[in-house]
Amino acid sequence: MKVGPQVRRGENSPAARARCRQVLERYGLGPETEELYPFQLSGGMARRVLIACAVMESPRLVIADDLGLARAAAHKIVVLREGRTVDEVPARCFQTGEGLTHPYSLALWRAMPENEFL
Repeated sequence: MKVGPQVRRGENSPAARARCRQVLERYGLGPETEELYPFQLSGGMARRVLIACAVMESPRLVIADDLGLARAAAHKIVVLREGRTVDEVPARCFQTGEGLTHPYSLALWRAMPENEFL
């Protein structure tokens, strides 16, 4: 199945098509992405399509174990450690590290590739 119908969950209405294009564009994917098959996507594109599928219906909560993707999709990030909430911050805090209050959150931020995996 091509990407477009997967993201739209088979719905083909003009509203669903417009929402699909909007969501794909939010994650840097053009309208041509709708016509691709999953095997034609790069790894990064595939991850962004999965996020698009997750947010297509504007969910209140998305649970993700990939911080980079969560940062791109979320307004707020809640950091859990050993099943407990240790930090709850705006997603923008994970852009610069500012505003992260718990040492574990700071360690996650430092371990991101753009922070040289410190």
